[in-house]
Amino acid sequence: MPILSEMGIDVCKVVFAIVIAMTDCLPSFFDYTCDRCGGPVCERQQIMNLALDNVDDLYCLGCLAEEQAMTQPELAEFARDYVCSRECFKTPWDAFNAKPCPKLSTQECYCQDTP
Repeated sequence: MPILSEMGIDVCKVVFAIVIAMTDCLPSFFDYTCDRCGGPVCERQQIMNLALDNVDDLYCLGCLAEEQAMTQPELAEFARDYVCSRECFKTPWDAFNAKPCPKLSTQECYCQDTP
């Protein structure tokens, strides 16, 4: 005797399809992609681009760091210091919640506020 009836399997398929549809509607943490490499770009990296006068192209932290001959942590700290000194950049920086960044689990997120 099967564990699930044919009807039970059909119900599971419907529930699974609904869950997939619901998660596809959730907004992505990374709303932008890098114009150079196609990598993910969060809103704080977009602010870093503007602070570094990149208005025509949008780059991820890795490409920004490479362009400035810096490591990603160095560039993030440099940009954060500048952003925090300018109210026009600091306001949107503070408004963006960077805590749920998926890159935190791999220790690749350098956009977090330091305590």
